[in-house]
Amino acid sequence: QYTAFAGRGTEYDRAEAAVDLKPGTTTALTLEIHRAVDTTGYVGADFHLHSQYSLDSNASLKDRISSYAGEGVEYAVATDHNYVVDYQPVLQQLGLEKHLNTAIGLELTTIDRGHFNGFPLRRAEGALSDGNIASRTYGSFEWATRTPTQIFDSLRALGQKDASGNV
Repeated sequence: QYTAFAGRGTEYDRAEAAVDLKPGTTTALTLEIHRAVDTTGYVGADFHLHSQYSLDSNASLKDRISSYAGEGVEYAVATDHNYVVDYQPVLQQLGLEKHLNTAIGLELTTIDRGHFNGFPLRRAEGALSDGNIASRTYGSFEWATRTPTQIFDSLRALGQKDASGNV
């Protein structure tokens, strides 16, 4: 005997049902949830997400995207530690574009000066075998020898430009 739960974040109620599972059989179950909070005109967003590319997370990109779309997050910004990640290809592979939009970001993490998030950013493409840290991390950069001003200037330089050329 199990209790099955269904939900979709804080905007919806939760449904539950008892289910008796038996080995070797398939059991179909339908649970219905309803919108409980009207969020018209608002966007549910998370501006600080980590995935398998951060040392403090082991969530695969597929699991990260699926879980956020399932919980009703509508805008997710990838901010892995010192690694520029683009969720968009995985989002498209999963067919979840109508539920979630993403932005490329970075949490530049220094040992002695703090953590700094930036988005939307461009993700550097190119060979990963050239030994350049920016290639290996798709745009993140070496920070240890830079002043705080240089760090912020470098982070701003990664900014995604709009049609007018503004960051």
